[in-house]
Amino acid sequence: EGVSMALALQDFSTNSLKLWNTFLNASQGYEGHVYVGLGWAIAEAKPGNLSFINTIPPLMQYRLWDGCGYYNGLFNQRLTIRNQVRPEYINEINFKAYDEGIGRSFWYSFKGDVLRVKDMIQRFSPSRHADLWRGIGIASAYVGGCDEPVLKQLFLSADNHSIQLCIGAAMVAKARVNAQSITQDVDLACAVWCKLTTQEVMLLIDKTESSADSFESFLLQTEMEINKVD
Repeated sequence: EGVSMALALQDFSTNSLKLWNTFLNASQGYEGHVYVGLGWAIAEAKPGNLSFINTIPPLMQYRLWDGCGYYNGLFNQRLTIRNQVRPEYINEINFKAYDEGIGRSFWYSFKGDVLRVKDMIQRFSPSRHADLWRGIGIASAYVGGCDEPVLKQLFLSADNHSIQLCIGAAMVAKARVNAQSITQDVDLACAVWCKLTTQEVMLLIDKTESSADSFESFLLQTEMEINKVD
């Protein structure tokens, strides 16, 4: 993600994505991370021309906007967290992905403190809670370090948004399988939250991604599939 950001920043100065695209093409299994890094670069440089985003597959664009939210959640906290303002270049259609990234940043900013994370989310408009909790699910499942009691505490803390933790874990499962870097942490998150193995969750995500034409429809379909599991 950091390399992706650095290359994109260089490319912005020449109004191209030549270096970044070369890196993307060489990053088999880590494409999602590369798009997140591009989001970091956009949040940092705020390029005036974002037309290149239209060339990115719709289900990869959300990784970019997630990256923007994550970056701003960490490095532009006054605007992003205290004032709860989204940048003007974020269209409403991308709010869900952007807020997901902000949620991911909370997990790092508060060092995995569940009570502090819950308190911060409660300070935001209720309309943003689901996406923020999904970001928590992604961050905690991907980075790991959570034992079963902490995962259960998170699930209870998310309350009626607990399904978002499941979706976050599912997204991590797909990323980990693609990168051949499955960990015990994602295995545990999938088992505790989704009642499925990492491989089973990955197959579920494959199914919803193949039929979704937007990030929102992907989220809705994934929620429906997870809710079928008892």
